Amino acid sequence: GTRVSAEDSFGIATFEEVPLGDAYGQLADHLLQQVPNHLRLGVDELLAALRRNTDRRLSDRAIATYLLTLQINGFREQVAGAAVYHFGLIPDFELYADPTLVKDRAERNRGLVDKLTSSNRSERQRVLDLGLNDADFAIKLAGFATRCGLEDPVAWTRRIVVDRENWGLSFGNWR
Repeated sequence: GTRVSAEDSFGIATFEEVPLGDAYGQLADHLLQQVPNHLRLGVDELLAALRRNTDRRLSDRAIATYLLTLQINGFREQVAGAAVYHFGLIPDFELYADPTLVKDRAERNRGLVDKLTSSNRSERQRVLDLGLNDADFAIKLAGFATRCGLEDPVAWTRRIVVDRENWGLSFGNWR
């Protein structure tokens, strides 16, 4: 049939295509340059540890979002540890207290998250399977897991940091 002139204006010739290519990668590189020295070694260790076990959680977008979170919050160590939820890790307020331990803490964190998300068992049973020493903490974590679900690690780890009542579930308490 006939076309109105407005329909013609939505053709490919009307809009310019702008390839974004590696925009997130370039943004992440730019933001990484801005991380101050007191935090840079730890951030480099974290990213290196995460790159060793590549999966969908470590994308240029996640790195850029993480680094933007650090920048917006004044590159504070506690915020940097809490913001690891962008990678689907349990918020860890003490992650950067000792830069030499960042790699080990990140790898242990990732291992626990993987155990919780990869199992076919109930949320409560997954928590019990971790073998945590603190029974009271395990009960609180099981309740949280039952309420929130564990399928999407970025979603449930984010809930730990954005809701103050969940701060007690941060990684420093997982013993």
